Amino acid sequence: MSADTPTPPPGTGDNGYTDVGCVWYPDELGPDYEKTTIELGPDPNGEGDVACTLIRYRPAGWTPADTAMLHVHGMTDYFFQTHAAEFFARLGLDYSAVDLRKCGRSHRPGQRFHHCLDLSEYFGDLDAAMDVLLRNHRRVVMCPHSTGGIITALWADYLRRGMLAGDADATRRHNALAGAIFNSPWLDIMVPPAAETVSKKLITFIGGHRPDMKLPGFRLGTYWKSIHVSADGEWDYNLNFKPFGGFPMTWGWTKAVADGQKKLHDGGINMGVPCLVVTSSRSRLSKPFSAKSHRADVVLNVHQCQKWAPNLAEDVTIVSVPGAKHDVYLSEKSVRNRAMAIMARWLLNRSLGNGVSDFDDDGNPTMGHHLSR
Repeated sequence: MSADTPTPPPGTGDNGYTDVGCVWYPDELGPDYEKTTIELGPDPNGEGDVACTLIRYRPAGWTPADTAMLHVHGMTDYFFQTHAAEFFARLGLDYSAVDLRKCGRSHRPGQRFHHCLDLSEYFGDLDAAMDVLLRNHRRVVMCPHSTGGIITALWADYLRRGMLAGDADATRRHNALAGAIFNSPWLDIMVPPAAETVSKKLITFIGGHRPDMKLPGFRLGTYWKSIHVSADGEWDYNLNFKPFGGFPMTWGWTKAVADGQKKLHDGGINMGVPCLVVTSSRSRLSKPFSAKSHRADVVLNVHQCQKWAPNLAEDVTIVSVPGAKHDVYLSEKSVRNRAMAIMARWLLNRSLGNGVSDFDDDGNPTMGHHLSR
């Protein structure tokens, strides 16, 4: 099957899976991965029509699980972490991911990568992705990373508020949310404490008056050197979707993020579901690349993540993993194994998945180890 040949919507097949309304195409990640485009209508910022892309892992012999997981990427990012999808599939969960509007596979000519002026613009993407998953799954666990973390938190709180107001769609979606596993969520702007008040006022002012002006000085070269195979990393991904150094950020986009974070800081968010927050144990910011860059978060201040994580919901578990990178899935092998073992244990304790893990609680490889409670 060529990359341009769709998988026709099969209706309800022998495995009980319903695909009505979706056309799935082979994805660049390989033969076990498919994608479908979900049209979302006109961009509120005037950059044409927007769409999101849902990617799913479907190995040979697959049958639907009770619970799906939905990966939500961050800024200058898209889904390519196949080892995570395959790990959770063996745990008895169906792994999917969404490339949000203007990001990764969903970007269209003439659009600014990742540009938005309000994080609520992404709510339609998550609604649509979840609705596709709920055709065949009873529950969904969200798996947001970095900027995807604050987006997902705002969206889940929006659903909870809609449910309380009697909105049927919000109720259906929120009732299906079984939890969220946050991978280094971006929950505060990284500035020195002495400059925090002034910096946030500046973001609000410039972001409100000059939203299209590019933000100077924030580049991610150290992180990219630590993860991409062409430098000192082990991961081979699409540099058109995740370029070395990152995409330019605008003041308007930064204000949108800061506004979402302020709502969290002010106690205005309650996702209403159990949450696991996994970060590195240390940050190493604004420093040139070195061997130490492989064993720290070189993008975010992990102490800020841990400080604000309790505001996500009433039930929040926070775990710091020594040696983890910003995307804990991209950490060195022994470290990422331990991080995923922590996630597996958290899921099992909530009766999600079958408990069959590739790793024991310390991250040591096993042959289909069955976790006990």
